Amino acid sequence: MKFLIVFGLLCSSLVQATELKIFSKSSYEVLPGWGTQERIEYNKELGRAWVEISVNFDAESSGDTYRVKVDGLKFDKENQVVVYEKDNQRFVCGQLIVKGRGIFKREVYKATKHCLLEERWRKYTYDDGFQIRKGERFEVFLITP
Repeated sequence: MKFLIVFGLLCSSLVQATELKIFSKSSYEVLPGWGTQERIEYNKELGRAWVEISVNFDAESSGDTYRVKVDGLKFDKENQVVVYEKDNQRFVCGQLIVKGRGIFKREVYKATKHCLLEERWRKYTYDDGFQIRKGERFEVFLITP
């Protein structure tokens, strides 16, 4: 019985998701309530991939767009997929799929569940040398299985 419990704990520890913080801005730069959107973008010709984070102030403005380079994230030209490689592991984040026919033929990027982008607001306290202040940060994480 003890063997089964230890084995179960060992297996669950092997499949835990890993998180990588890829973006962080204070609430002075990104306000809570502003529209944010994260997505993986790529350049097929150069074999590069990055995370693009859009912050919209309101419905009418275009807002700010941040491009974040993530070490290990790249476009595999041979297989037409975006991959994230870390610690000798390879995760397929998305693939190009051809849709339509004739003049309507186009390539569409389809994301997988292996590379999730998650946004979070984190409250923190810091000492500026004169007083203790409170603040919030907007953070984006890349989560892999």
